[in-house]
Amino acid sequence: MSTLIIDGVDYSDITVASVSRKATVKDTALSGEMFDGSYHRDIKGTYIDYTMKIVCKVADRETYTQIYELLTSPVASHEITVPYNNTTITFEAYIQTVGDDLFICDSDGALWRNLTCTFKAVAPQKVAV
Repeated sequence: MSTLIIDGVDYSDITVASVSRKATVKDTALSGEMFDGSYHRDIKGTYIDYTMKIVCKVADRETYTQIYELLTSPVASHEITVPYNNTTITFEAYIQTVGDDLFICDSDGALWRNLTCTFKAVAPQKVAV
């Protein structure tokens, strides 16, 4: 089980089945090609984005609904704590995408699975080198 804390709430009752991250080193508008043909970089910082697959216990529709509503809430960003190398990192991120699949509809309602979420960093992360 991987660490996932959103807005100070520890979601240890769910399983983070997979985590992928992507680091993007972004340039400022001052970056570009010089008159001599060389490329000058004025680096804004490194943004590390995370995509996670979240799994709840099969019969736990309440927890699933709670995490889905949190992830799709219309807010600018969330404070998240996620795995980072041999530790964790906490930063502000906005939700870019949330997706899942309808598994079954029965008398208790809909049962969803394969919940995935992409967290995009609001600002460059400050990590120890």
